[in-house]
Amino acid sequence: MSRTLKIENGDVVRSLTKEQYTFINGKDKAIQDTAMILSTDIRSDTGDGCGLDKVIGTRVDRRGFAYMQGSIVLNFQMRIQSGLNKFIKSQRSYLYSQRTKDELIQEIGPVQVWKIPDDPRHFRWRVDIITVDGGSNFYIAGRSA
Repeated sequence: MSRTLKIENGDVVRSLTKEQYTFINGKDKAIQDTAMILSTDIRSDTGDGCGLDKVIGTRVDRRGFAYMQGSIVLNFQMRIQSGLNKFIKSQRSYLYSQRTKDELIQEIGPVQVWKIPDDPRHFRWRVDIITVDGGSNFYIAGRSA
């Protein structure tokens, strides 16, 4: 079994009664690790991360025009898929035998992205995560900006 420190709002969680740090494992660890991969810039040494912040709010045309909404969505989807596929590979190569089936990710579903009707400049997204045990599946969702 592998475990990691529990992090909330960017801070390590400490038990108020035991004066110790809180650890998580299993499905909770999978959820936290997946969310961190999605929110982390791509590391040059390992390639881990998605760099989603590089897609949101950028202007790419010299005249000040942004990409069409479709290309931003495609770039967003590709970054999530690439980052999570690298994460799955790293799960299998690092401490694989110590990971439980509810922590290991079997596959990711399609990255769903849709425009927000009242603000077409932004969009919502969701990706389903299927674990090896099949009973600990979860999803990660968010909103641009």
